[in-house]
Amino acid sequence: MKTTNVYIRKTDASAIEVDSNNRPARSVVAIHRNEPLILAIHVFDGTASTQMTQVQLAAYAAAWNLNIAPSPNMTGPLCLQSTSATVGADGTISVVVDVTDTVQAAAEIGNDTRAIWTAELTGTPGDSEQPTMVLQWRIAYINRVASENTPPPEAQTSDFYQKPVIDAKFAAVGASIPAATESSRGTIALATAEEVAAGTDAGKAVTAATLATYVSGITGDIEAVLDELIGGNA
Repeated sequence: MKTTNVYIRKTDASAIEVDSNNRPARSVVAIHRNEPLILAIHVFDGTASTQMTQVQLAAYAAAWNLNIAPSPNMTGPLCLQSTSATVGADGTISVVVDVTDTVQAAAEIGNDTRAIWTAELTGTPGDSEQPTMVLQWRIAYINRVASENTPPPEAQTSDFYQKPVIDAKFAAVGASIPAATESSRGTIALATAEEVAAGTDAGKAVTAATLATYVSGITGDIEAVLDELIGGNA
């Protein structure tokens, strides 16, 4: 999951988008549809040269929520949301946005290739639901599956599989492959040295190494018999 940095200058009246040096930003942070990400949010207090620390942020809030909507007043549909936020020792607020393709987002973006929406991060103390810090900034929503000739695509929320699901799918594929025969391709097991020596299993393959060991053993037996015969006739 990729990480995208967001730099915000907190003022008494509003929030200002800045860069890592707390200077006005020249670009807009973007979220790509169907691409989960972590927003690493860095907050400057006024014109401070360093971002706010974990201790400073804790004085404002104990929990953080992220909402993304087309309208700055958040009265329209909330297209993306996240409550999975943690604050690092350096004060970076990491917000996991693991679903970036919702029904609301699909309806709002339609066939447009991109839109500029509003992201709002709210911080609340542990003993109240009333926000004590509200930060807003512009955020671009990139519609990677837009098409001018088709209706707006439906939201897809299951395009990303966790490792256990992927393992299970590969296992199912492997189990569905038939065994190899003399006339068709397929899976096949390798014979052990004992099975090669027995020579009775027609369903397993012989490797070069196992065959070499077997032939070496036979050669040794033949040489021993010849030495015995020669010695007996001497």
